[in-house]
Amino acid sequence: MKSRYLSLPILFILLLCSLLGIPTQVLADNGNTTLVHACVDNKNAAVRIVAPTGTCKGNETAHHWATDTRTISGESRITATETKNSAQDTAIANLQAQSGESGGLVVVDSLGQVVGKVLSASRSVLVLRIVDDTPFAVIVLPNSFDGHTLRYYFTEPDCGGAAYMEADPYPFWQIVLTEDDVTGYYPGLPYEVLLFQAVSIAGTCSGDDYTALAGPRTAVDLSTWATFPVHLE
Repeated sequence: MKSRYLSLPILFILLLCSLLGIPTQVLADNGNTTLVHACVDNKNAAVRIVAPTGTCKGNETAHHWATDTRTISGESRITATETKNSAQDTAIANLQAQSGESGGLVVVDSLGQVVGKVLSASRSVLVLRIVDDTPFAVIVLPNSFDGHTLRYYFTEPDCGGAAYMEADPYPFWQIVLTEDDVTGYYPGLPYEVLLFQAVSIAGTCSGDDYTALAGPRTAVDLSTWATFPVHLE
């Protein structure tokens, strides 16, 4: 059986190479030409560039890093990933078309028409619906839209002039709120930071100095969105 230990002559030769600075082969990456190979002095950190199959001295340590070739290869992998993401774009397009073909639950009304895609569900359902390329989100119950007591803000103290609604500065969709299941309201563009002097809640106006990011109150007809009752599919 062969010994697992180096013989004394071999140890002596290796020690002699180290003391005399005789080069030893750089084996890192097996001479990979897509890497820059270098030898770094163990004492003063001096860097010496060598060929992919070059050698380092006994008092040096082999190092390497990526070349432009490998970087371009990495960019190619990113491009491939972006290409794969086009499949996600198709799925999103299906969602926006409200066809239900991209999977997941949809809300369907009593006439069999798709109200929208389900974003979340508990006692009520938050539904995404696309109208004229604008994504809207509305809360739906089995027999109605979920009603809210709406707040409208005014820059005039007697609730005169244009009405505004508070806005989300980075919305993925417009949240539509309604009080009567017929007309929905949301903050339209442009968004502005405004100083308000009055607020109207359930038709009652009161003074209220308030600064907020807001958009003009914008109406949308909900009567065409669903014929209740609705159900999940």
